[in-house]
Amino acid sequence: MSESPDLKAVTRMQQQAWSEGDFAMVASLVFNAAETLAEALEILPDERVLDVACGSGNGAIAVARRAWGNTVGSDFVPALLERGRERAAAERLEVEFVEADAQDLPFEDVSFDVAMSIFGAMFAPDQERTAAELLRVVKPGGRIGMANWTPDGGLGALFMTIAKHAPPPPGLVPPMAWGTEERLRELFGDGISELRIERSLPRLLPHLLRPDQDGLRESRP
Repeated sequence: MSESPDLKAVTRMQQQAWSEGDFAMVASLVFNAAETLAEALEILPDERVLDVACGSGNGAIAVARRAWGNTVGSDFVPALLERGRERAAAERLEVEFVEADAQDLPFEDVSFDVAMSIFGAMFAPDQERTAAELLRVVKPGGRIGMANWTPDGGLGALFMTIAKHAPPPPGLVPPMAWGTEERLRELFGDGISELRIERSLPRLLPHLLRPDQDGLRESRP
């Protein structure tokens, strides 16, 4: 029987890794995904929006323009949150940046109309808990939007190569699993009423989910 991975230890290691260097420079290369997802979520003025694992704020800033503020960005790397605050201030946007783990969000139940994550929440080691937290904080009938890397895309191949030389802890589900319809249905189950998947270049996979209590149905544009 395989041992369960120490998810808390993995989280600490990830936090340290993301804190080193300047990830904000990398995030600037994928800002288009944030704009695309924000547009797909059809943000309305005065809706309250949460960007989970927001990094330096690509998603939070994109939605704040549409929601007239009313936006919260959460991440567990203080330096990235500070960069997000600088960017929001430069654009005169009202965004609150909060230090938080995607697996344990410090927000009340059903406190947001929309939650989103741009290549962030997918890396949290406890995938089930992360999905549960996204569902918990969003109002029934609201929206959850994610941009996730796919297993068969360029980043997926890169991570598979890295894993061959530096294997992850046994039992840990690969982050790229979030980029498959099967895994999304496993994680969100009947907590959503609609799942919409769009695949776009360069191998980005935005997902739009609607929390509800009426079961799960699939809708494709």
